[in-house]
Amino acid sequence: MNSTKNSVLPTLRGFHYQILLGIKKCFELNEGQSIWFESDGDISIRGNELENNEQIESKHYDQTDFLTDGHANFWNTLNNWLKDDFDHTQYAFLILHTTQPTSKTSQLNGWNSKTPDEKLAIIRSIYDKRTGAEKIKKDAKGVLKFQQIIFSDSNSARIKDILGKMLINDSADDIDSLKMKLINKLVGIPDDNIDQYFEGIVGWVYEKMDKDSWFINQHDFKDRLEDLTSKYSRGKFSFPPFTGALATDVDLLKHNESLFVQKIKDIEHYDEIPEAVGNYAEFTNTLLDESVRSPKYREITKTYKSDLIRKFKRKYQNASLLYPNHPRIDCAKILYNEFIDEPAEQVQECEMTPKPYKNGLIHNSMDDENDELKWEID
Repeated sequence: MNSTKNSVLPTLRGFHYQILLGIKKCFELNEGQSIWFESDGDISIRGNELENNEQIESKHYDQTDFLTDGHANFWNTLNNWLKDDFDHTQYAFLILHTTQPTSKTSQLNGWNSKTPDEKLAIIRSIYDKRTGAEKIKKDAKGVLKFQQIIFSDSNSARIKDILGKMLINDSADDIDSLKMKLINKLVGIPDDNIDQYFEGIVGWVYEKMDKDSWFINQHDFKDRLEDLTSKYSRGKFSFPPFTGALATDVDLLKHNESLFVQKIKDIEHYDEIPEAVGNYAEFTNTLLDESVRSPKYREITKTYKSDLIRKFKRKYQNASLLYPNHPRIDCAKILYNEFIDEPAEQVQECEMTPKPYKNGLIHNSMDDENDELKWEID
């Protein structure tokens, strides 16, 4: 399905790009420094030494969208930094970080090597191309409005101070390239664990956000990397996280007619259905996700399934023998309970095998007619 005209996906990708850029900067933090998101702007790097402090505005554009003399990206960013409530004195650098290439015909080319006076002359030259009527237009919007505000006090010392600190980092890596560069920083991690290690960083950064502030300090980031390295640098494979949560109403409705659910109904064990569907859904969803990036997960699951089915068949044969005086349906419920409650047998090459993984897998096998499994005892 194609995205709709008003899709928020580009905005969400732009925000996620900002977070990935912040993570890249986390790897570069000096002792005592912190990264703040959505404080003075997109990304703020602060520490005890002013000369290392940066304010970064992060822009993720299609790279066919060039940074031109009249692009809102430039003028909006400059306008924001010139606002009275922005304290530029706590930063040594103000950086416009954009995936856009600068247009070859733009006067912004070579911006970073210019003096404050030269930068002021450049933006004045761009603005002077406006007509007199445009400059005094009362209901101006967009770039013209930003320019009017900026040049209403263009002789102030403040604008030169800010222009002196302002740098343009154009043609920056797009979101996919940035992610790959971050992943390449994760040295010494087995390929099967790379994605979970990376998600362990990204998820942790998002979790640091609260209603009042969102920042990462150098010490905490270093500790997080050490924890993840300790967990994922071993040669063992780590399973994706399994919560073992009960099924949602949507999942229950979706799988109401599924074969594995019918087999639970056959033994009138209705109360077990929400947990069974939850385990089944979590297992199948995780398998689909992991199979794309981890062939080893599929290989482990294939072997584990064979062993699990053999174990089930042995228990199935013994169920009626162990309880000869019980009705068959009771024997089936006992079999079900004992098998589901058993801890998962650990895979030698893995960190820990989750029980919901094991249970999701047996329900998955029950759903496969070719495996010829059932809880009902003849």
